[in-house]
Amino acid sequence: MRISELLNKNAVQANLKSNTKEGVFTEIVDSLLTQKRINEKKSILESLLQREQQGSTGIGNGVAIPHARIEVLKDVVFFVGLSKRGIDFSSADKKPVHVIFLFLTPLAETGTHLKILSTLSTMLYSISFVQQLRNASTNEELYLTLTQSRLDQEGFVALNRDEIYLELGT
Repeated sequence: MRISELLNKNAVQANLKSNTKEGVFTEIVDSLLTQKRINEKKSILESLLQREQQGSTGIGNGVAIPHARIEVLKDVVFFVGLSKRGIDFSSADKKPVHVIFLFLTPLAETGTHLKILSTLSTMLYSISFVQQLRNASTNEELYLTLTQSRLDQEGFVALNRDEIYLELGT
């Protein structure tokens, strides 16, 4: 599976309004609910917040990859958003997050979950790619930047044992 296959024009937002990670999770989940990409809000928000409590999904360089495995989900859900003012995700580099790649996977699709996380982690360490995303001022521009990017490439960053155990909840 390629990341570009998960991209949906309606699940891209260039101007997230919230200024906290809890607020941005609610904003994104509400958007996905409105689009009927998900059917339920409460357990998804709880799962995202619970995962965040286990360790920040802020990977540095102004990027966060919030994610969760959801029992009632049938398909992967993917959302890309930009925060112009930045959000504190308690990233290791202490920088505010401006680019958010949120994804949800069905609970049983562990391999897919790890593959998406690994591929995104690899791509988003590119400072120039992140800057291109941050420069988008409209949803259409953000979507175009994403579709013309390296999202079609598959790549992997090795997740260490602790990261894998954290993701698998073991």
